Amino acid sequence: MTVYASIFALLFSANLIDSADFSKDTWSTNSPACTLENGLPTVTVDPDDPIEFPGWYQEFTVPPGTIIEATVEGFTPGTRRGYGAYCSVSWYDEDNQRIQFDQSGPVTVQDTWSPLLVRSAAPAGTVKGRLFLLLNGRGKAQFRNPAVRVLQAAQPIPTTKHIKLDVANKPLPQPLWGFGFEDDGWFYNELNKEKGADAEAIRIREQNIQHLDPDWVRMFFWYRDWNPSGDLKTFPFDSDNMLSHYKSLELYQELGAEVTVTGVEWAVKAPFNPPEQLAFALGELLEELIVRRGFTCI
Repeated sequence: MTVYASIFALLFSANLIDSADFSKDTWSTNSPACTLENGLPTVTVDPDDPIEFPGWYQEFTVPPGTIIEATVEGFTPGTRRGYGAYCSVSWYDEDNQRIQFDQSGPVTVQDTWSPLLVRSAAPAGTVKGRLFLLLNGRGKAQFRNPAVRVLQAAQPIPTTKHIKLDVANKPLPQPLWGFGFEDDGWFYNELNKEKGADAEAIRIREQNIQHLDPDWVRMFFWYRDWNPSGDLKTFPFDSDNMLSHYKSLELYQELGAEVTVTGVEWAVKAPFNPPEQLAFALGELLEELIVRRGFTCI
């Protein structure tokens, strides 16, 4: 009965997006690459244009703690490099600073209208949300039928510091490692320092992580972190992002957390071709981390 009630509520909750057919002047864009083509919001990035985040967006308001679901259909004849065509939800505070965002997966099938979905919870301090329809890469993308609906209204602030967990009396298919989160490992880089990640910010961050005491952390290593040329042959392991990764790994190793290292192919042309060279590059990364630098948490 609870499942049916939730579905019923979602179907009949109001769409927070004004002019889902794009017939009104309620949408904004952030780039000349955005045009309205046959009544559809369109983003076109030419082969020589830089890869950025051009797109259409509209703002909406919900109280902090509200859980929303954003949906839209995306279409592309094909994109190159970058993440592709997708949607995201960002949350902003009273100073118009983005404090959190969540994103959908990209359109993966060419020449077919594909559903995109993202669910997100408005964090504390939220003043407004923003639905973004965007293209990261080169090519063309179009969108239709955007919607933002409330899945769950904001709940009262708990009056207790305790949390009750109901654990099913069933054996786990695999041993439980514990609880954790993703840390992309870039916090200590120069770009974040320029944006205000000073010694006090580092202290607060590390204090919070120590308090959480994670059992398991996922950390991605962008290929260009240790192979900026993309040749899969030369590896400057002293790059700015790699130095930040080492500091992050040292913290988790001290806490006894397991760290899963993953790759990420953002803005990398044909990262899996040839596969033998990619395997060599990944092997060099792991040898640097485990053998030469002595990390035992990976």
